[in-house]
Amino acid sequence: MLLTDSEIEVEFITRPFDVLEAVGRRPRVILKVLLVRSEIDLNRRYENRTTLLYRMARNGDVNSTEALLGTGRVDIEARDNLEGETPLCAAAGAGQEGTTRCLLKCGASVVTATETNRTAVSYAAEMGHPDVLKLLIGWSAMSDIPDALGMTPLLYARCGNGAVVDILLSEGARTDFRDMSCKTALQWATSKGIGMSLICYVIELLGPR
Repeated sequence: MLLTDSEIEVEFITRPFDVLEAVGRRPRVILKVLLVRSEIDLNRRYENRTTLLYRMARNGDVNSTEALLGTGRVDIEARDNLEGETPLCAAAGAGQEGTTRCLLKCGASVVTATETNRTAVSYAAEMGHPDVLKLLIGWSAMSDIPDALGMTPLLYARCGNGAVVDILLSEGARTDFRDMSCKTALQWATSKGIGMSLICYVIELLGPR
């Protein structure tokens, strides 16, 4: 049974986390209250220190993400309180192409980095999402920015999705960057054995940049 508008208002005040969990399942009912009532702070952070936009973007809820952005009351670059991830970083890391595209179209910056200088490209590369990675690069995202630990997107993808590695290499990713253990992407791929032989071959073929 769906809650009435007044019941949702009470629930939002007393149990905001539970209401947020239900947004994805009942967006037309709950967002009707959250978006129309101007006194409700849509940038408020909840139990896991993330905003509503962050959660909807990460969960791939395009309709709710569009509705939130359409209010003009949400901060599209609002970072979480854990690692400083933006909604775009969250969507990219979760492989949510729909909400990633929605955020980009609404002005999300592809260069905004976390406190450790990780970008959306870095997260998409690490988690092995080639389609999201191509989308970000298509919006002029840099594919070779090292983070505070010296890790580039290629280093994060070193032992993962071959398509991601291929995309990064085609964009000119350098293969001579080393991580904290002083290993290059090629050395990491080689250490994983024949399962990464294709990646090793491609990296060796292109050589250091």
